[in-house]
Amino acid sequence: MPQLAFAKSFFTGGDYDALPKHIRKRVRAAMDKFPRLTPSQLKADKG
Repeated sequence: MPQLAFAKSFFTGGDYDALPKHIRKRVRAAMDKFPRLTPSQLKADKG
């Protein structure tokens, strides 16, 4: 089963905060969507 991981330092080290607001929203959306999709749905997903 695919796994999605982010280093804790990505969120606490300022890297996440340095991203433009629209990119931060996309990161959060991906984190929310990832566990709900099957591997084939992940492969087919465009965003």
